Amino acid sequence: MSRDALPVHHRGMTRIEIELYADRLSRHAERLRDDLEGARMRLGWLRLEFEIEIAKAGPRNEDSVLNADLERRLVTIAHR
Repeated sequence: MSRDALPVHHRGMTRIEIELYADRLSRHAERLRDDLEGARMRLGWLRLEFEIEIAKAGPRNEDSVLNADLERRLVTIAHR
């Protein structure tokens, strides 16, 4: 158990220590929410960029595949 993960039922914890611990947990949860929101936004931009790249490629025959340049750009976008 890390030193930051003190159990709330620890006999030596005072009320202020419990409140400080709860505040620290709350800040950590907020940072995680922000990280998740940022990841969702990056995924949204990735989807948009992907759709734009597909639109730039123009119409394709059923037998054709994406050209090498478009494939390279899509790989670059996917690995950001």
